[in-house]
Amino acid sequence: MDVLQSCVIRFDRDGCDFLCEARQHLPRTPDVLWPFLTDCRHMNLVVPPFLHFHIIDESPEAFAPGAHYRYRLKLHGVPVRWKTEITKVDPPHYFEDRQAQGPYASFVHEHFFEPDEAGTLVRDVIRYRPPGWLLAPMVNRMIVRPDLARMFTHRHATLASLYEGDGDPAALLTSPENLREAAA
Repeated sequence: MDVLQSCVIRFDRDGCDFLCEARQHLPRTPDVLWPFLTDCRHMNLVVPPFLHFHIIDESPEAFAPGAHYRYRLKLHGVPVRWKTEITKVDPPHYFEDRQAQGPYASFVHEHFFEPDEAGTLVRDVIRYRPPGWLLAPMVNRMIVRPDLARMFTHRHATLASLYEGDGDPAALLTSPENLREAAA
């Protein structure tokens, strides 16, 4: 199975909230994927360049409920500081984070790692409310939804490439030089 062809991104609405679900099959077990995908430094590799994403904290907190991670990025050229809080963790199958500070009225991101006979279905469910109150549906349609689609398309392609063959990208997180080389 072509790993990139196994990717799906869907959008929906639930009352005032908007939903984004992204699915990707990766040829590894959840316990192999967990160390890489729960280390916030991996985001330097999988977030697309158009977001100008940077982790602010050089030594991130241990991954556990209550941990906070701070990022700096640009949304359509506008500098944004984002703070994420890890709210739930069930290794190696699930975790949830929420925006503690940032541009959204609310943003909750659930990460599922569902094992199957060929590896793991990695499933992301994001429940969010864009800024703009009455204009939120327009902001979503014109800005947020296309940006999330681009972000997940890039992430899926990057993860497919990183998990080709027998490699384990967790080794890339051991030094800033490894991250810079992999991102280049």
